[in-house]
Amino acid sequence: MKLDFQNKLFRIGYRNVLPFTNIDPSLEIFAGIEGKLIQIIADHFNFTIEFIESHYEGRLKDINGNWTGLIGQIQEGRFDMGIGAISINYNRIFAVNFLEPHYIDSFTFITNPAAKHIGFDVLMRPFRHEVWFVFFFMLIIASLFQQFEKYMTSITNIVRDQKSSTSKHNIFWINLCLLFRQPYSKLVQINLSLKIFAIIWAISALILTNSYAGCLCSIMALPSEQVIDSVEKLAMECRLKHISTIGINTDYYTSMKNSSNPTLQNIGQDMKFVSDRHKGIQKVLSYASRNHNYAFPGSHEQFLFTKIMIGWNQLYLPPSTASFFPLFYAIPVPKTFIYRDEFNQIIKHANEAGFLKCWRLLEILKVFRKRRKNALEKVKIQSSSSSSSSSSANINIKYHRFSMLHMEIIFELYQITWTIAMITLISELFIYYRLMSRLISNINRLFNHITNQYDRHG
Repeated sequence: MKLDFQNKLFRIGYRNVLPFTNIDPSLEIFAGIEGKLIQIIADHFNFTIEFIESHYEGRLKDINGNWTGLIGQIQEGRFDMGIGAISINYNRIFAVNFLEPHYIDSFTFITNPAAKHIGFDVLMRPFRHEVWFVFFFMLIIASLFQQFEKYMTSITNIVRDQKSSTSKHNIFWINLCLLFRQPYSKLVQINLSLKIFAIIWAISALILTNSYAGCLCSIMALPSEQVIDSVEKLAMECRLKHISTIGINTDYYTSMKNSSNPTLQNIGQDMKFVSDRHKGIQKVLSYASRNHNYAFPGSHEQFLFTKIMIGWNQLYLPPSTASFFPLFYAIPVPKTFIYRDEFNQIIKHANEAGFLKCWRLLEILKVFRKRRKNALEKVKIQSSSSSSSSSSANINIKYHRFSMLHMEIIFELYQITWTIAMITLISELFIYYRLMSRLISNINRLFNHITNQYDRHG
């Protein structure tokens, strides 16, 4: 027989957390994954709903098992149910019961967007280590080939009783000239075997240099980002005091701060608490342009919607694999609630039918539509103010173009090579000066010797 509550009033405590709850009783807006789910349950079992907002999820208040916030109000019987991304954990199951878990999320973190970095390693990145190994191996082979060619030529000359005539051309230097596309004027004077070797090397060098230049330009146009994309990296950065963590005064964050796990200890040792999730995100955003960075642990799904709402590039969210632990969202009910099995059946059917995924997509579309509407209104306001003020006032549009900053590593490399060239020039001038001084000294000795000889015979 179907359960019928005959329009009984259920008090539902909620906190607005996208995409799970988006409720405004004054405007009769009851959206979100859990908002839709609770409406389906109410329609099926014929009960009415009174939504009462509770901003705080709650935490364990004392050793007697009493809770604050939404969990505490359900525990005390003020609410019949609670929605708003309430997850199941060990401490909470002693205070309230939970219905069938309807959504699986992960507890991850967000950080400031990573600064783009171009280091000297970019010069090696266009090729894999195997390619560089083969390249240097070929240069060594070239030098060994020339030594072998000289040895065979000397043996042939001995057998034929001819005068030794070894090649004066350095094939290693020839290969470098061909690699950097520099002319070698005496290339026609080398023997046939070296010419064949040089032709093969020239073709290989053409392919290598073109591939290298293309890959290097692509890497510099899109610089790599030094991101914290795992829990282990976050723990290491926290241990080195490069980043601080932000938390809310709830059981997840306090357990992280007091954990005996070394990784969680490093992350939670200097955790700074804020009053709610929005202030934590604002603190991460406010330090995005400063030297000190913050990381804010929390729900992956909630952070994903935050990125969609405020701008995709405003925050960095690591891959879904970088998580502390999974989160199982369920609807909490009082310990005295006896209809869990009936409610669980509806939740199970709704999940299997794909309703929850559909409601999630609807929330994504709503967020995009809202962002587009706000952007259009902003453009209209800017356009009207621009036309009313002066003709020279234009809408400020930022374009991110390829700039000389992307070529910074090339200029640094040019500066290093220029410094080496100057040191070489000074060394050559010093050597030349010493040779000239010796030559002048020898000329003076010769002149003195001739003068002395002349004086003797005169």
